[in-house]
Amino acid sequence: MYRALIVEDEDLMREYLATRLTDICPDWEAAATASDGVEAVEILAHDHFDAVLTDIRMPGMSGLELARIIRRTDPELPILILSGYDEFEYARASMRL
Repeated sequence: MYRALIVEDEDLMREYLATRLTDICPDWEAAATASDGVEAVEILAHDHFDAVLTDIRMPGMSGLELARIIRRTDPELPILILSGYDEFEYARASMRL
């Protein structure tokens, strides 16, 4: 089973993604969750994941900044950036990462 780190500042969405990931993608499990990018960096320093699912806008550290940090340490780790925003610049920035 593949292990994912879920990074989302909204409690309900974080819990939803964590509990439903395996239902949506049977080969995947939410191995850990973080409420922001700062917490995610700490978790990533001590554990291995097959992918990171992160919100784009969060207090403390955004999903884009988290992706930049991940790319410096693990350029091959898949990152899925989630957003409820329709601003094109977010999409452009996330695609570069």
